[in-house]
Order: sequence, then C-alpha cells, then structure tokens
Amino acid sequence: MIRAYRFARSLQVGIALLVLLTLSSLAGVIIPQGLDAQRYLNQWGAAAGGLLLRMGLDRLFSTRWYNLLLGLFSLNILLCTINRLRATIAALTHSRFLTTDQINSLALHAELAGKEGPEITAEKTILSLREQHLSTSLLRSAGEIRITGRRGSVREAGSALLHLSILPLLIGGLIGKMTGFSYMQQLGAGESAAVRERPFFVRCDFFELERNEEGAVKDYKSGLTLLDSAGDTIVRKVIEVNRPLVYGGIKFYQSSYRSDPRRVDDITLVVTGPLIGAIGRKVVLQPGVGGTVKGTDLVVTAGRFMPDFLFDMKTKQAQNRSHLHRNPAVFVTITRGADTLFARWVFQKFGAMHHADEAYGASFLSYDMPMSTGLLIKENPGSVLIWFGIIGMSIGVLLVFWAPRRRCWAAVRRSNGADATLLTIGCDAARDDPEAAARFNGLIRRLSTIVTD
Repeated sequence: MIRAYRFARSLQVGIALLVLLTLSSLAGVIIPQGLDAQRYLNQWGAAAGGLLLRMGLDRLFSTRWYNLLLGLFSLNILLCTINRLRATIAALTHSRFLTTDQINSLALHAELAGKEGPEITAEKTILSLREQHLSTSLLRSAGEIRITGRRGSVREAGSALLHLSILPLLIGGLIGKMTGFSYMQQLGAGESAAVRERPFFVRCDFFELERNEEGAVKDYKSGLTLLDSAGDTIVRKVIEVNRPLVYGGIKFYQSSYRSDPRRVDDITLVVTGPLIGAIGRKVVLQPGVGGTVKGTDLVVTAGRFMPDFLFDMKTKQAQNRSHLHRNPAVFVTITRGADTLFARWVFQKFGAMHHADEAYGASFLSYDMPMSTGLLIKENPGSVLIWFGIIGMSIGVLLVFWAPRRRCWAAVRRSNGADATLLTIGCDAARDDPEAAARFNGLIRRLSTIVTD
C-alpha cells in the first residue's frame, strides 16, 4: 500500500501524465471537434478517419480516457500537495536541531572557543541570535546544548498556504466539470431559447450596437428577460460586456454579436409602372408588410425572402438551398385594390430578370440583416472554491517571495581535556539573500566579543 502511494505521487508519474495530456490536448486543438462523422471520413480517409472516430478524437475533451488521464494527473498533484504540505507544516511547527557535524557542513559556519561554561555560553549565543531578530529554541542532549534560531515563519506559512490552495482549485474544477455547463446561444430580437437543464427560458428583447464618431464599435448591449415555464417574467436586465445577468447560479454574458442570416430587415425596392413613371419610386419595406407607393394607390408587398434561391425544375417549386446569402430573392406583389398588377420573384443580383417586358416591375436594391446577440451561458458550481484557491495561492506566492527567511544553528559543548567551551555555529546561505555572509560575519564578531573575552 505504501509502495503504491509513493508511486502514485512520484514526480515521474506526474511528468508522464502531463506529457500524455499535453499531446492529447494538442490533438484536440488540431483536429476540428464536433463535426459530422462523414466529414472526418472524407477528409482523413476510411482507415484514418475510422480510427479517429473510434478513439473519440472528434469529441476528445468529453471522452472517458481523456477524463481518466485528467483525473489521474489531478490525483498525482493532490497526493504531492498533501505530502509537501505535511513537510511544510512540520517545518512550521517543529524546531529542527543540528549536530556539530551537520553545522560544519553548512556553507557558513565557524567554531569559537569560549572561556565560560556551556550554559553561560548558550545563553550569550541565544542573546546574540535574538539581537538579530531570530526566535530561538534550545535542546539539551548528552554532552552538548543545541540551539536553533529562525526567522521566516510567515514565509513557511505562505508555503503551506500555497500548497493548501491547490486543493480547492482541484476540487472546484472537478465539481465544475461534473455538474456545470458552458455554451453559446445566438438570439435575435424577440427570440427565446430554453436554458439547459433548467425549467426557464431566456428571451432577447433587443440588441443595440453603439458606434463612435469614426464608425468603430463602441459598445454593445442586450436586453434579456428570463421566463418561467408558464411564460411569466422572472427577471429582466440589460447586459453589457463584463456586466452579466446572474440568476440561480447561472451567468448570462454578453459575448459577441453578428448579423443574423436567418432574418432580413428593411428591404429596399424600386418599383416602376404606368402610374409611377419610368424612373420609378423607392420603397423600403419590412418582410411581409405592404407599403403604399407615394402619390399613388398602389400597394407593394415584400413577401417571402430566400437568401439562396433555387428553382427546382422537377417540382417546379422555388426553394432555399442554404442560409448563405449567395442568391438573395424576394417575392414582390404590386396590387391596386383587388387587382394584382405584379407578382414575381425579384433577384438582387439579376435586376429585371423574367419581367423586363411587363407593365409594372420591381428591382431589388438591398436589404439589411438585423444583428443578433451571442450569449455565453455558464454555470460553474465550483467557482467559489476556485476563487478561494486563486486568492490563497496569490497570498501564498506573495509571502514566499517577499517574506524574509533565515536559519541559524549552534551546538555548545565542553572542549576535550579543558575547562573551556567549544561553540559551533552556522547559518544557511540562501541564493536570494546576498547579505547572508556579511550578516553571519557580524554575528561571529559579536559572539567573539561576548563569548571568548
């Protein structure tokens, strides 16, 4: 059991899992995710595409084997953190005493011969260490007195906090992955959609795009309403970037915007005819809504719109090929009272096609596509734990890098065959403390004055 524990928290296992996760994630970035299976077979071939699909590389980040790797790596990090945390807490709560041989192995060490007994020499050594703002501890063992002086408990506490903060990060991330969700929802004004796994809907009441004097986008916002299953309003809010709507732990972010290819607005036509004139009159219409030509009793209606018009010769019916605006067409009618004077498809790219010889005609000049809002709908139940982990880790890093840390050890014993006392003292020499040697030399000069005189 102990061997398995040591294996699970070993650095080698952690590095191996990290390499596998990195290579797998790289494959998930290179290979497009979530496409139709046939597209992978067409692009990669039957053999390679079939292998890709069997391994789940088309949906890598939701496969069991990828999540297993992620779980094993998290377990390795967790066990390493616990092991390191135990050592850090032990260093924080227990004083460490070194023997004479261990002190002599330090980079900074010295031996002084005192003229007084071990007890008095130890007291003077403790006094000198405290003058350098070190807290001291004393241990009497057979034949010698051991002393430790230290400064930097705050730094040790920062190290403990740093390692401890990894735990809420891992736990919060696991909770979020298992129970949370995050997805994009595109909505036009007046459209609504069900919120995943929740008994309510989100509706976009309006979308506004603000531009500055140069015409660049300055800001964009959406008016959202949450509705329950009966259609009653739960909450309303105008959201902007970094100002989401929050309800029931779910956040609705203003993420993006784009023109909505499914809808058109402000269709501009030019109509001609005997009552209008050869030059014609411009009319701007809403889809499905009729408008009167100025100065006449003619009514023009822009009916069905198709962004990619196609006439099927077999069925003799007009149909729309796609949402791509490759061949925009609108069905226009011109009526006068009960009489229909014109009723044809009008094409934006082909002018007066099919009706050049008719008394009345229409030209399709332009149209607008209303903007739609892109909402990021997100729930992460583990976000509170993650924030605790981030804050704790930030404080821990600050304490580790900015709080001073010093350690000194001393051993006092009687000199062999003499009444004098031998003091062995040493200090650690941290690479980030260039003044350690000068401070140690000052300590030795001080001890030489009060111990050897």
